[in-house]
Amino acid sequence: VLIRALGVTLGVATSTLLFFVMYRLLPQPDLPRRALLQGALVAAVAFELLKLVATKLIAIAGDSPPAAVIGTVLVVIVWINLFSRIALLGAAWAATSLQARQNLPELREEASEDGADDGAEPVAGVRRPPVRTLQPAGARDPRPVDVLRPLAVAGLAAVLVRWLLRGGQG
Repeated sequence: VLIRALGVTLGVATSTLLFFVMYRLLPQPDLPRRALLQGALVAAVAFELLKLVATKLIAIAGDSPPAAVIGTVLVVIVWINLFSRIALLGAAWAATSLQARQNLPELREEASEDGADDGAEPVAGVRRPPVRTLQPAGARDPRPVDVLRPLAVAGLAAVLVRWLLRGGQG
């Protein structure tokens, strides 16, 4: 038990470092290190959970030869999809953290220095590009179903993880 806990802890630490480096090198605006570390930690924990579940599912699928072929391929395809979502979740967490939002005024000043809002008079026949907003055009307030759906999915995922960690019994 201690060795398994140590292995998971080491995996989370390594994944956190890898996600941190990835988030530090890839984004256009430089986010604060603390925000990047928080996003990397969220992604690393989710990634380790994904690895544990995938390992358990592949072991279950390996019990019968037909399931070993089809099940393993399906698990890998779903794993790749979920990994990409986890990477985006960590990046979004870092970009919307309190430290990153406090950094936003600096980002707005940089944008205005680049000429996005130079106060120039509009020229006839020349249309300025629309200003980007954080909320997409035509967005609406979320309905209760839209808010509860992710919670229901998270609940089902927690039940599945618990079932798999018990070895698929009861």
